[in-house]
Amino acid sequence: MKTRMAFLALVGSALPATSILAQDSVEAGTVEFNENELEELYNSGAWTIQNAYGLDVQGGNGETVGQVEDFVLSTEGAVVAMIAEVGGFWDIGDTHVSIPWDEVEFTPGGPVSVPVTEENVEDYDLFNSADFSGADVDSDVAAGADDERLGGKLWRASELIDTYARVKGDDDTWANFGFVNDILIDDGQIKATVVNTTAAHGPTVYAYPYDRVRNDEDSAWWVPGDPTYDIPVLLSDASDQAQFDPDRMNNQ
Repeated sequence: MKTRMAFLALVGSALPATSILAQDSVEAGTVEFNENELEELYNSGAWTIQNAYGLDVQGGNGETVGQVEDFVLSTEGAVVAMIAEVGGFWDIGDTHVSIPWDEVEFTPGGPVSVPVTEENVEDYDLFNSADFSGADVDSDVAAGADDERLGGKLWRASELIDTYARVKGDDDTWANFGFVNDILIDDGQIKATVVNTTAAHGPTVYAYPYDRVRNDEDSAWWVPGDPTYDIPVLLSDASDQAQFDPDRMNNQ
């Protein structure tokens, strides 16, 4: 599986914020999981995007046909489709396909079952799937599926992972805090994002509930194309929240 590390130049708080957050939205305790909520998260059916990458994919005939490459999500955080690299076991050679999420039988740890076969693989062409109808796909698409970018209506999980995370400084500027390390999915919807902090803030790991993110363009923490993931919590309060232990997730 190809590596998707989107290394951005760390230029500090001088980066312009593409998300506008009202100061009254930055209140301690409003955007973090408390201890009880973390216990519920550990025992939920949530699974992690990072652990899903590279899982074996079984085709419609039950044979292993490829691996999980990525996931396509909507701006509301719903999983729309799974992208897989398949075909190495067929005469057609390797190709990337998108499978509508309602056609994917996903089990944490794999294998993942899809209805793709050598005979119908063209029906799941990367950008011809029904899931992408109406999506604004950039007209100038770079060669190679791992470099292709979707338009603003849909985004790939790998676009958010490794994005730098910032919190609100006490002087009303953005302060570097860490990076998005993972995304937790439950029942086809983003349940949480996982942020690893820098050494200056621990280092440690926190989880932020995605369903509390406001998704309108002027106040979202992150929209496709943003260089940073801006979390509406004060820097002075950021280290007081309950820490997240990824190893306690049931579905690793």
